[in-house]
Amino acid sequence: MSLVEYSSSEDEPSEIHSDAKLELPAFLTTLSGDSLRFDAREDDPEYHQHRQRSFPHEIGNWSTSVFIPCPGLSEQLDELFTNLCPNATVSLGRSLYVMDNPHLSLSKTWVVRHHWIEGLVASLSDALENVRRFDKLDVLVNEEGTR
Repeated sequence: MSLVEYSSSEDEPSEIHSDAKLELPAFLTTLSGDSLRFDAREDDPEYHQHRQRSFPHEIGNWSTSVFIPCPGLSEQLDELFTNLCPNATVSLGRSLYVMDNPHLSLSKTWVVRHHWIEGLVASLSDALENVRRFDKLDVLVNEEGTR
């Protein structure tokens, strides 16, 4: 077995005096133009059915909630909402919109990292597998009053 001999720190200068600035590596100069990862867009509710975000969007985070789709309800509610929304808008002093995909929310919205999604879906599927059907409809508003 052989030993490796290293020079002692005494062989090196004790202080390096340099006022010269190091150059920024070329790959870093292009990061500000990388709109996929670093572009902070203004939130436009038009992109997500006029919903207001509860928290700002961050790359890699997925806005998540647990809900049960109600596909048969869509046709039944379309006419009602189309007639109701203009009158309710005047009464409430705020705009109401018809939902594209009616659903029953089972949770609040929260942030999930992308790599957690598959495990979360599997766990929820197992936990909710034997939930019984509901027998009536009730319309509720979230805590923020935005949905």
